[in-house]
Amino acid sequence: MPNRLDETDENGDAAGQENGADSNEASSPATTDLNNNPLKPRRLTRAVTAGARRLSGKTMLSRRSTLHSDRNITVDLSWYSFWLSSRVQNLPLTYRQITLDGEQISEPGVLHRLMDKVGQYVKERKGLSVDNIIEYLQSTGSINYTDTKSHNCVRGLIFSILGWQSMLYQPDLTIGPSTQLAIYHEDSLPDSKFVFYTYKMSANLCDRPLFALLKGFGNLLPAGYQTPQETSVLSKKAVASWIPLYPSDVNAYLLTTLLGVRFRWVDSISLHLDFDKSSRTLSLFCFPSICVSQLRDGGSIFAFASMEAEAADPRANESDIAHLLGEILLSYRLLFGQSKKSRKVFRQTFDPQKLPCPQPDTLLAVLCSQKQVPAKLGDFPLPVDRHIYYAARDFSVLHDRIELLFQELNGTRPKSISGLLKDRRDTLQFWTFWLVGIFGSLSVTLTFAQVVMQAYQVSHGN
Repeated sequence: MPNRLDETDENGDAAGQENGADSNEASSPATTDLNNNPLKPRRLTRAVTAGARRLSGKTMLSRRSTLHSDRNITVDLSWYSFWLSSRVQNLPLTYRQITLDGEQISEPGVLHRLMDKVGQYVKERKGLSVDNIIEYLQSTGSINYTDTKSHNCVRGLIFSILGWQSMLYQPDLTIGPSTQLAIYHEDSLPDSKFVFYTYKMSANLCDRPLFALLKGFGNLLPAGYQTPQETSVLSKKAVASWIPLYPSDVNAYLLTTLLGVRFRWVDSISLHLDFDKSSRTLSLFCFPSICVSQLRDGGSIFAFASMEAEAADPRANESDIAHLLGEILLSYRLLFGQSKKSRKVFRQTFDPQKLPCPQPDTLLAVLCSQKQVPAKLGDFPLPVDRHIYYAARDFSVLHDRIELLFQELNGTRPKSISGLLKDRRDTLQFWTFWLVGIFGSLSVTLTFAQVVMQAYQVSHGN
């Protein structure tokens, strides 16, 4: 049965909401044979779904956490198993034939065990490369191969696993095993060019640290203020010189009504708040519970943390990654949760059927459609709402993306009377319009009455 979240409106009343709050039952993925091969996607899908429910540690796929407040709200994390099964059902045949401890990846539970091994290893080591992970698996006798083609297949599979576990990117499995690593992207989808510089990299770079390999694709993990000099300059700036971001001025309602922005819910953390100006599309990550779980338990995303201090090309370190995950959670409150009309926009536009996974993350509805959220998710503190935000302070990693939205809104003025009525950012302009309208209407009414009275007097005088 679908899960239903209680929705809090402006008056504090609880009402069940259908949009964005239901956990729809996921239908079974396609189960057709791949190239008429006896290794069937059905078996692999069932194996991944069953294995994902048993994962512990980094992957944290099926556990439930409770928001402790005056009323308990359960946030379901079991959506991950459905999401993962939809991703691996098209795993290339050559990937399926990779063996772990003598068993093929397509066998029940084998891919789960491999993901668990990779997840545990990257949690215990820093500055790893894809080849380091493969060498570890070889040293334990888990994976064995002799030819170059198999080596590239294993490289591609490990790269894919890191993407699935971190949800930082989604690997492209359509090209099949090759000498390249590829990240999935449809040409028809919006692309701001601010995140990805390219979607393919040579597999020979698998000997480089993960943070260096990732940087080759683009700015998937933005870096915060890296050097003490930058931090010092920032701290010396007077608060008065910072641009204040009010939830009433930067929110989903204004983005949709004034800019005509369309929201695209994505399953890649790297694309969160990526704004494509040409198509007026804002990408938003739709699985916030992964941010909570990775922050709480040190997830695979931290394997991409840079070990370089004060690099010429700044890359995100562990602190930046932690800030990024927290800022993603906070951004839902800024854009949706703290504005009544924006919460309504979320309920009206959020369609679980259009998500990358048929079963939505219920924490998303909590953050985006409730006026107030509990202080903690279990023992993990949720972001605290502010009356005023500053990009440099509250979004030290995502400040460029937040400021771009602010600049777009700030440079836009209503183009119609209806738009003027909806735009309350400029209070003086808003009330001036109403006062002019009221007094203008009153003046016209009095003038008309005076003309009628004069006409009446003239007619009776004659």
